[in-house]
Amino acid sequence: MCPLSRNVNLVLKVSEVVLTQAAFIPPFHFNRTLKVAEVLLGDTTGSILAILKNEEIEVASPGSTVELLNVSIVMDHGYMRLVLNPWSSIKPLILPQHTQLMHVNLSRNLSNIEYQKVIL
Repeated sequence: MCPLSRNVNLVLKVSEVVLTQAAFIPPFHFNRTLKVAEVLLGDTTGSILAILKNEEIEVASPGSTVELLNVSIVMDHGYMRLVLNPWSSIKPLILPQHTQLMHVNLSRNLSNIEYQKVIL
């Protein structure tokens, strides 16, 4: 994966879910609360943080395998994050036992690498 990639399809295992924000949305949105979480996802090749909202968070429980369709990679203060746009989806994936993702490579976290814009 590289910064600013779009239309990425992945099958990853959820390693950790951290609720980062719960904010009240103004009344014209029917008194809903916006929940935002950073979810650490990965496979044997590496890991990356994803920003999930509301119902998307419920799909990503630690230890589960999820399929991400049509996601994008954005830069957040120089660090990569996976985000779901209106055309993206996340769904739980039940794999046969012999194809399960057993190990998430946390030592190669792509969200820990800082990228700088270089103007030539």
